[in-house]
Amino acid sequence: MERAERTIDEAFAEAVRAWPNVSVDAGRFAEELQSRAASSGARAWELHAEDVYLAVACAQGDRAALAHFEGALIPEAGRALSRLRLPRADVDEMLQRIREKLLVRADSEPLIASYSGKGALAAWVRAVAVREALTEKRKAARRGAEVSESGLADLAARGDPDLEQIRARYAEPFKAAFRDAVAALPPRDRNLLRMTYVDGLTAEQVGLAYGVHRVSVARWIGSLRAALFEHTRDTLAKRLAVSHDELHSLTRMCLSQLDVSIERLLAPS
Repeated sequence: MERAERTIDEAFAEAVRAWPNVSVDAGRFAEELQSRAASSGARAWELHAEDVYLAVACAQGDRAALAHFEGALIPEAGRALSRLRLPRADVDEMLQRIREKLLVRADSEPLIASYSGKGALAAWVRAVAVREALTEKRKAARRGAEVSESGLADLAARGDPDLEQIRARYAEPFKAAFRDAVAALPPRDRNLLRMTYVDGLTAEQVGLAYGVHRVSVARWIGSLRAALFEHTRDTLAKRLAVSHDELHSLTRMCLSQLDVSIERLLAPS
């Protein structure tokens, strides 16, 4: 549902009614709302003005705003982190990091000042918390099995001499084509693949970070796998002078090694 059109003065009045104990100057609020509208391509009245008001107040250190952040938004973030099946101690530690990351001033404004207003502030804080947890999980991840440099060395053990010959001949071109296919993806799509193949998160857990249902995540991943396969196959066909049979075997190789190639390329070095 679209948000009702309103002037900035009306948005300010509604924000004051929503947060009567929170104080933000009307001129500052107008500047912040207009700035977010300009940077996001939205109209000011389409933004969550009451949440922008609260975020600006938090960035300024307003006590009432910070009390709401602690009493309502931190518990929301905690519930999201708990759904990642993190131990209670890890959740508590991560929430403390979120407090510091969003509210503590360093050389510039605290991170909460970057809230765009396009979505609800509570959802934005949840997303920040989940992504921070996933970043820490990725940093701490230890791979249980070694993967060969090319990601293709195990083909020989599968008893397919045709694929073994193709692997030996085209391993390097395959790596280059697949690397190009991944590099062509937008950052969000690469992050989705990393969460799934490197971090080992379920579709439900990934959905928490993006505020979508697990079915949507599964569709995204399926579409990305198909796009990577097609890009790699088409690139190999253009770059290599191969017969129809060899191209068929290359296609089989792409399919057989797609998942391990994603994991190998996106895993932290």
